[in-house]
Order: sequence, then C-alpha cells, then structure tokens
Amino acid sequence: MGLELAWHATHKFSIEGEATSTLPFSSMPWIVTAQVGLGSTRFGNRANFTWMDLLVAAYEKISFKDNQTVSNDINMDFGPMLMLGLELRF
Repeated sequence: MGLELAWHATHKFSIEGEATSTLPFSSMPWIVTAQVGLGSTRFGNRANFTWMDLLVAAYEKISFKDNQTVSNDINMDFGPMLMLGLELRF
C-alpha cells in the first residue's frame, strides 16, 4: 500500500513525495520506503514525451523475524540517501 503526492509549482518546477509499505503479516518481511524529490527544468515537452532532472532524498527500512528454531532476523535501514537523476515520461 502507498501514497504518492505531487505539486507542480510552475511548469518548470515540482515537488513530489511517495511513501509505501508492505502489509504487516508475520510471514512476510515489513518493507517501508519514503521519498521526497525536487524536479526542475522540464525539457522537450513534446506530445507524449517529457524529461526533467531530479534531486531525491530517500529512506528504506526492511524488517523481518520469524518463529523458526533458528530464526531469520533481518533489520536493515538504508538512508538517508540522496539521488540525482533524469526522469523520462512518455
């Protein structure tokens, strides 16, 4: 399950955010991700094709523990992360 929001302040600048999570079942790992990104300078706004540069701050957590005799116990945190990139939409 998740939530994604976008605010296009101008034609050339936007702020986007996303948060997702798996459902908390005991037989599945719990995975949570969150991202907030700044997009700017939309280039090549043709009929069905747009590209823009991005700066994204992100965080990810994975947690899992089961009830076996020798149990699996996973607890990992990734972040905060800073990502730079180029987004293509068509």
